[in-house]
Amino acid sequence: MARAPASIEVPEANRFDDFPHPREHQDLIGHQSTVASVARALSSDRIPHAWILAGPEGIGKALLTYKITRFLLASPQERLDGLDIEPDSPTDRMIGQGSHPNLLVLRRPYDFKRKKLLTVIPVDEIRRINRFFGTTAAQDGWRIAIVDAAEDLNRQAANALLKTLEEPPERSIFFIVSHLPGRLLPTIRSRCRMVHLSALSDAEIGEGLERLAPETDQDTRNLAIASAGGSLRLALQLTTSSGKAVRDLKDVLSSLPNTDPTKLHALADQVAKPGAEAAFGLAFDVIRDWLAETMRRQSASATPRALARFAEVWEKVDALARDTDTYNLDRRQAFLLAFIQLQELLRPAR
Repeated sequence: MARAPASIEVPEANRFDDFPHPREHQDLIGHQSTVASVARALSSDRIPHAWILAGPEGIGKALLTYKITRFLLASPQERLDGLDIEPDSPTDRMIGQGSHPNLLVLRRPYDFKRKKLLTVIPVDEIRRINRFFGTTAAQDGWRIAIVDAAEDLNRQAANALLKTLEEPPERSIFFIVSHLPGRLLPTIRSRCRMVHLSALSDAEIGEGLERLAPETDQDTRNLAIASAGGSLRLALQLTTSSGKAVRDLKDVLSSLPNTDPTKLHALADQVAKPGAEAAFGLAFDVIRDWLAETMRRQSASATPRALARFAEVWEKVDALARDTDTYNLDRRQAFLLAFIQLQELLRPAR
């Protein structure tokens, strides 16, 4: 991928609006027991060379990944209790700026021709691992590669990652962020230590909003907490200008399969109007999260065939969102097609 011209500010995955990127702070909300468990694992003589941090989107997986990375790359003098290190220490600053020489982050790259982020992590990104680990570490200690997120890997990239995990370089650690670990290659899962993170509680979502969006009015705050489904990222997005369409979307989803056509088409107009790219992307995030959560709720009672059908629809909706972005398709039509899939999924069998 070509380098960015000096005058172009390149957007990056995981950043939205003016909220801090997960690498830019250590302020993790919740997950205290997971932090304690990881801290114990890092104090052992044999630290796993590959980890999967799994759980729903927007609950802090990337932030926890960067916390662990900071701790591993920090000097003993910089380390504090748990996984924290001294704020504004050299390691903290370098990771926050994305400039630590012993850290490689693999994510969807920016396409300068189309002026947008790619919808996948291509194999060329994963091949950077070989060059990164093939050089002498700039500083003593670990060298760390972060893949964020696994669901963005195309097939070639996933196979290339597997090959590297099978023969890991010395003093290397891989962190793989995954929203749906069941979709990963079983051979990748078998080579990694799995860390499951749960959705946040309403109290934790409220704490996150207080810290990151303190000026939000109480009505919007309450609605964001109630609609976030345990995702702090979604709650924060619901406080932005793009959030209104998503708040309406939650109401429409709750009425499935008997959706009011007038409300549905009005919502399609909202997310497809010029300049509403953020609302469109957020809407599809909500639909995917809703599908995944509905599937989880029904997993104990639904038949394997029914669960497979949920997974199939999730894949179709995901592909529809990606194709619409990649090929600049009609966003209104894509949104309505997604709801046709949802209606057919939930309509009682005849």
